[in-house]
Amino acid sequence: MPSRTAIHEAGHALACVLLNVGINFASVEPDGDRDGWVEHVAVTGARPTRAQAMKEATICVAGEAAEVMSFGDATGLRSDLACLLDLERRYGGPLRLDAQRQARALLLTHGRELLAAARDLDTFGTLDEADVRTAMESVGWRDPRLSLLDGRWRG
Repeated sequence: MPSRTAIHEAGHALACVLLNVGINFASVEPDGDRDGWVEHVAVTGARPTRAQAMKEATICVAGEAAEVMSFGDATGLRSDLACLLDLERRYGGPLRLDAQRQARALLLTHGRELLAAARDLDTFGTLDEADVRTAMESVGWRDPRLSLLDGRWRG
């Protein structure tokens, strides 16, 4: 079983890929007070739409959802909660429950991909978006934006 940190960060990374949000990198290498983190392309601005806020909120809570699915509980959520609270403040309303539902649904249908990405995070320490996608593809995931007939990008 991959480490708790790798599962947590893989949850965030998978949510990014599945929601079409670019990832700069995912890491399980400690940095100051955090054991790991995912740096992704910003989804929202100062006044996000509901769709933008939900996408960002789902990414914020996906690490927690991955831990709960894998271990029955979640730890180390301080920065994720701060991200969510800031997002709710900028959006002007609650997002957590809907985001948790969406994150669980994404990860429940992509459990093999979660484990593959987490294993690669434990092995290599840091992954970029191409590495996360490669881990997902190693267990049969195919990007739905690619045409099955000609392999061309549809995004």
